[in-house]
Amino acid sequence: MHTRSSRSMRPRATRRGVRLVDEIATMAQRQLGLVTREQAVGVGMSRSMVEHRLESGI
Repeated sequence: MHTRSSRSMRPRATRRGVRLVDEIATMAQRQLGLVTREQAVGVGMSRSMVEHRLESGI
């Protein structure tokens, strides 16, 4: 029986989501806390992800 590590069992979206958040945070640190929509989409966020964060104040 093949077993997978707990990390590999996490949903792919979660790992990607964490990586996206890290990329956006790093970018924002270099730019006085500001990131454009184009930059967010450029690192892999969908337009709906960007909209959700804007609407919720994240």
